[in-house]
Amino acid sequence: MLWDNDLQGLGGLMRHNGRFLGTFLGFAEEGYEAGPGRIGFVFSDGLRHWERTKDPILRPEEGDQ
Repeated sequence: MLWDNDLQGLGGLMRHNGRFLGTFLGFAEEGYEAGPGRIGFVFSDGLRHWERTKDPILRPEEGDQ
C-alpha cells in the first residue's frame, strides 16, 4: 500500500484527553482514488507534529467486522 502517497480525503479531527486525534484516507495505488481506499489514524499533542498508526485501521476487505 502506498501509505505515503500524500493523497488524502476529508479526514476528521477531534480532541480527546488533551490530544488531537484524526483520520485520513489513503489508496493502494498511485493516481486519483485508484483502487480501494483505507482509513488511517493519526494523533498529536500540539498539531505541528503527527504520529500515525503503522497500518490502516479500516480496510475494505474487513467488511462489516
